[in-house]
Amino acid sequence: MDMESSISEIIRLCFPAAKQVIARSHVQNLAFAAVQEMRSSFQSD
Repeated sequence: MDMESSISEIIRLCFPAAKQVIARSHVQNLAFAAVQEMRSSFQSD
């Protein structure tokens, strides 16, 4: 499932009994991007 809040809301309305699952790879990619951003800001100081 896409992690966009608008898509999440549509799924919640259309399929109220469904469990929403976020792919582990999406979470890993977001975490990696956050760490890279922090790392680059520390290196530029």
